[in-house]
Amino acid sequence: GMSGKQLITLFFYEALFIATAGAFLGVAVGTGITALLGTVGIDFSSAMQGVDFEISKMLYPQVTFKSTVVVFFYAVIVAGLASFIPSIRAARVNAVEALRAV
Repeated sequence: GMSGKQLITLFFYEALFIATAGAFLGVAVGTGITALLGTVGIDFSSAMQGVDFEISKMLYPQVTFKSTVVVFFYAVIVAGLASFIPSIRAARVNAVEALRAV
C-alpha cells in the first residue's frame, strides 16, 4: 500500500541507519586501536633499513576530535550515497515477484 516514493524513503532511511551504526562502530574501534598504538607505537625499523636520511623509526599516531568527527560523517555520507540507487531499484520491484523468487 505504500507509494514508490515512500518505499524509496523507507529503504534509504534503513540503509542510512545501518550506515550510521557501522560508522559509529568503526570510529569507536579505530579510535581505540589508534589510542593503543599511540601509546605503544608502530616500529618501522625493519622497513627503514637502507634509508640514509634521519627519520624516526617509531610512529605514534594521535587521535583528534576533528578528524574523528570528519571520518564519521564522511562514512555516513558515502554509505548513504551508495545506498540511494539500490533503494530506488528495490522500490521498483513488485512485491509478488520478489516473494516468488524466494
